[in-house]
Amino acid sequence: MGRLRTTHTDTKKKSASALFLFNSKFRISKIINKVPDKILEDVLDFVKELQEQPSNKIKLANNLRQILSEDKELLEKLAK
Repeated sequence: MGRLRTTHTDTKKKSASALFLFNSKFRISKIINKVPDKILEDVLDFVKELQEQPSNKIKLANNLRQILSEDKELLEKLAK
């Protein structure tokens, strides 16, 4: 009686999420295979650092990076 019911929509969302995750891991794997061996240790260190960070901090850093890259010209003008 106290069991939760899984709806068809929930199942579809989980399947889509799993497919997205698989796709992302596959694409990352393809790129990693092309990275020169000398750089792989740095990539591994970077991924480990990401793994230790809370997701909201990573999102904030990505948003800041995007703002800085999009507004590079404006920031250069402001710096003068």
